[in-house]
Amino acid sequence: MSDKHRNAKSWGEKFILLIIIVYPLLFIRQGLDFTDTGFLLTNFQQIFNDPASIESSFRIWLTNVLGGIWVYFFGDSLGYIGYKLAAVFLVYATLYITYLILKPHIERKILLFGLFLALIFINRSGYQFSYNSLTAFFYVLAAYFIVAGLRENNNKLIFFSGLVLGLNLFVRLPNVLGIFLVVCILFHWHINKTGFSVQMRRVLCFILGYVSVILIILFIMYLLGHLHGYISALKSTLPMLGDQYGHHRSDRLIDVFVFLHKMTLQKIEFLLLGLLVLLILLTVSSRVTLRFFRQIIILAAAGAWLYLYRDLYRDWYAMISSVLAVLYLVLLLYVLNFEKDRDLRTVSFTALLILVLAPAGSANAIVNAVLGMYIAIPIGFNYIWGIRELKVDIKPATSRSGAGYFLRLNKDELKLIKIVVVGLFLVFTMKSAYYFTYRDSGNRWEMSHRVNHPRLKGVLTTEERAQVVEDLMSNLQAYVKEDDYLLAYEQISLVYFLTKTRPYLYSSWPMLYSPAKFEQSLNRALQERPNLPVIVRAKGSTEDSNWPKTKGLREDYYLKGSREIMNRLIREKNYKTAWENSFFEILIPE
Repeated sequence: MSDKHRNAKSWGEKFILLIIIVYPLLFIRQGLDFTDTGFLLTNFQQIFNDPASIESSFRIWLTNVLGGIWVYFFGDSLGYIGYKLAAVFLVYATLYITYLILKPHIERKILLFGLFLALIFINRSGYQFSYNSLTAFFYVLAAYFIVAGLRENNNKLIFFSGLVLGLNLFVRLPNVLGIFLVVCILFHWHINKTGFSVQMRRVLCFILGYVSVILIILFIMYLLGHLHGYISALKSTLPMLGDQYGHHRSDRLIDVFVFLHKMTLQKIEFLLLGLLVLLILLTVSSRVTLRFFRQIIILAAAGAWLYLYRDLYRDWYAMISSVLAVLYLVLLLYVLNFEKDRDLRTVSFTALLILVLAPAGSANAIVNAVLGMYIAIPIGFNYIWGIRELKVDIKPATSRSGAGYFLRLNKDELKLIKIVVVGLFLVFTMKSAYYFTYRDSGNRWEMSHRVNHPRLKGVLTTEERAQVVEDLMSNLQAYVKEDDYLLAYEQISLVYFLTKTRPYLYSSWPMLYSPAKFEQSLNRALQERPNLPVIVRAKGSTEDSNWPKTKGLREDYYLKGSREIMNRLIREKNYKTAWENSFFEILIPE
């Protein structure tokens, strides 16, 4: 390679790396979410200050602790925008570890571009330092240790892989399924035919790492006074799984996971059929037309597909299942291809397992399927981009000469198809990201207004939302001060973080409780806490992206039941409205 070409390649790699660094920073200022973001930020704020006030969220204990460390150092100085920045740093770390895993197997420029595709697709819905992003990080980190340990015959690294997966259990309870990555050791044994005793030592090291870190974490919980809260949260999990109206009931979790893979199988059939039709069309055209016309056919097919699926950027479920279908096919091809690098087969098998395990146990498994794609997307892109020729021989049994016909795509045609496929992927993903801000406006031009609050500096939202939030915060300070107990409900968890108050009902999002659990928590709080709290509630649903423009509350079973309990409390304790605007209301006891 000449110096000129080498320099051009180097600059190309640096340019892709620059895009990877800059792209996430373009989105973190816009959007103000009062639901999930507020829930997490309040957990982080109170985990060391008053852990009992967020006891119900101890199923995600390690998420709360890691976030609490960030908030302890940067919560007041950076506030809401700092949380988004922490999420971006976590994504950088996940991409870097993915790079280390795949560096021995994929050309650097191809790998960097594959990482960029993973970045924009996985984080299309925004950047959150949450149990979801931490789940993705810990799975990738475990994959790094297990792949490196198998490649280098290093049992210490295998031990660390088990340790990381044990930690992941405390990030999010369904991550207990990560223990099935032990199968990667058995797969490596199968393809390398190494000794049985060697593999059993590796399995033992993996399990030892997994179990030991669980015991260590439980001991740390005991020292911090968190163990009782964690056990209490685990005990409440079983009733939640059995609640017929619950959003995390066991049969619903199974149904959404099965539905995800039904959609994926349908997309696999569609992709294979579409490729077959294109091959036949190009084969027929090659006998009667020029090469230029074949390229026109490819572009016309892309245009037709683009027209038929012009709303795909809005149908994110269809987009995810389509990408998942491609990744399953590619990873299976690598795993089953006995001529390939054995280490790459192990990496592909690990990526395939993570792709299956990561969304399991989620109430929104279809959206969260992206959590397992960090390693899979670069592998998939490398496979697709590396295809040089595609042909299928069809030799009639009656042919005595042995001559047959074949369906074929040559190098130039394949290059055009690859450019079209990657181009469509970029267009759909980036357009979808542009029009999607988590629970805020779909019009980025509208989100140009600041809220005058020290923990919301740098955050931009719509003019209407900025106004009602600023009104609430400026008036609420007359009724509560830092470390007071507050009862905020109707999906407005962020109020706790902004006021540095403590959740009265042991959760910053109490309407996630079942009505029975809600009443139980309320009765407990009334007994344990001598003073009645100030109440803040919303008049509309903050889960609607267009609030406060939209009015009306959600009427789910959980929400209606808990709302009735609160209305009864307000009547019995003679609460009066102290202040209200078009969207929020402050109530105080008489």
